[in-house]
Amino acid sequence: MFAKTLAIFALALLFSCVDGAPTIDTALGSKHNLYLVTCQRKHAIDCTQLILCSLDDRPATKHTAVAYYPNGPIIDTNSAPSEVAIVSDPTVPWEGTQHTAILGKASSFTSNITAGADALKKGEVAGNAKMDSEEFVCFSDGQSRFTIRHRIGRGREEVLCIADYWCPSIQV
Repeated sequence: MFAKTLAIFALALLFSCVDGAPTIDTALGSKHNLYLVTCQRKHAIDCTQLILCSLDDRPATKHTAVAYYPNGPIIDTNSAPSEVAIVSDPTVPWEGTQHTAILGKASSFTSNITAGADALKKGEVAGNAKMDSEEFVCFSDGQSRFTIRHRIGRGREEVLCIADYWCPSIQV
């Protein structure tokens, strides 16, 4: 346990804050990143003849999810993750409870965010996560975001996700 805590502390020391956002040279370790997010489904109509469109009247719902980026952190709002798994629908707090999910077809995910971590400033250490045997350290975020777009018939659905926590891998 001491070695794991020391490794997380050492990784945290490598980070510097630029405008409040943690940054790290990806050459120092794995490019793998997890984001613990809260997402909201939104709708957009994209039909050539509005009279033939069926408006989806389901309410915009929020859910808690984990997003996996294997090649580095989110670059912009159009940076789609390679895998997303819903952890809870409707949303539940990340803090104080262990959460699990299956990413993709077989990767197991577990997160442990410290109770009260939702009060931390962006970039402060909030807990840890694990995907299969790979370990991640989690930092408070609240600002990183991405949008997932799906085609549904002649319309589309959009899901806007905001990162509650950013978790880079500590593997080298």
